[in-house]
Amino acid sequence: MSERGVVGKRGVGRHCFLDMDADGVADRIECETGKMLPLTFTVQSRPQTAPFKQHHYYTQTKYSFQEFGKLAVNGDPWKSKNINVRDLTRLVRSRKDHLMHPTVYDLKGIGGGSLVVGPGSKRLGETEIYTILHDVPVIPIPDWLVDWLVRDFKKYKGAVQAEREEKLRVKAAEREKFSAGERAEMRKQSLPAGFDIYEEDIPAFIQSRAASYIKLGTRKAEIETALVGQVQDFCAGGRDFVSTTVGREKIQEIVQNLKVKSGNASWFYLKQTENDTEPESDSGTIIVRPARQGRPSRMVEIISTSLPERLTSDEAYDILKELLARDGFPFTKSPTSHADTQAVADARKKTKYETKNIGGVWWWSSVGFDGLA
Repeated sequence: MSERGVVGKRGVGRHCFLDMDADGVADRIECETGKMLPLTFTVQSRPQTAPFKQHHYYTQTKYSFQEFGKLAVNGDPWKSKNINVRDLTRLVRSRKDHLMHPTVYDLKGIGGGSLVVGPGSKRLGETEIYTILHDVPVIPIPDWLVDWLVRDFKKYKGAVQAEREEKLRVKAAEREKFSAGERAEMRKQSLPAGFDIYEEDIPAFIQSRAASYIKLGTRKAEIETALVGQVQDFCAGGRDFVSTTVGREKIQEIVQNLKVKSGNASWFYLKQTENDTEPESDSGTIIVRPARQGRPSRMVEIISTSLPERLTSDEAYDILKELLARDGFPFTKSPTSHADTQAVADARKKTKYETKNIGGVWWWSSVGFDGLA
């Protein structure tokens, strides 16, 4: 039996789907809101083995369109994205053997386009058929449910950021505790402490590095090759990942689906040009050597190509310190390092990143600050 899908896409009156993947989602919604989930067209994806896995169909309203839009870049509802919430307390192996946090629920159809498998379908290699649980008309998504979803997603994003900050702290501590040689030996033994990236973050790391490469104008085929080495060198479990067909296909999929505009080499002439020539040689020819990129322009390049869309100021400084050190540039962040702090501020102003103090924490963002409490 083939798979059939129902498509949803952002816009008032169009379908969206609350896709529950974990047991207890409906109970939590009702407990936290004091309201019963309304009856609407509902499909079970595994009616025998996991009846809690359900697709609740809704139509989008003017209110939902506006409220979900507030989570998007600059609060533009036409740039809203589908929502995915995962269980950060657990790690499991996916069907393709990727280590990951399991999904709790998705809200599909409020972004650029998404689908759920339709009733009567069956996934390849599986026996259970997608079955209609409630064969009733699709209703507009209630305002109170929209409010809960927005609130819960903001809370989840805060938890994701907290996890990321803790991982950054742990990795920084490992780099302090172990020498470069010791960590190199750990990598040979596939010990996680020798790597910069946790295994479950490999897909996100690939996405980030691939975007950096494309911004430099690198060809996609070359990016795929480079990423294999990057995953092996920096990611726990990276060697196993790239040794599988599934892992290679994941790299190819991410690179081919990049939506980042390809860059060029115009930044080259922003480099410092002093001391880029030497006296004439014995043959009378002037020897011209490439200029070493200066620290200010290197800062601009790092901020433009190596940072995620949103991060704390401390995270930005940690990344700058590490990457500048690799290039032999001194950098210090301390209450007395006014020159370095000013240099970072000057470099940031030449990029798309803005800063804002939220709850006593300074944030950098290239996509606005919506969704940060």
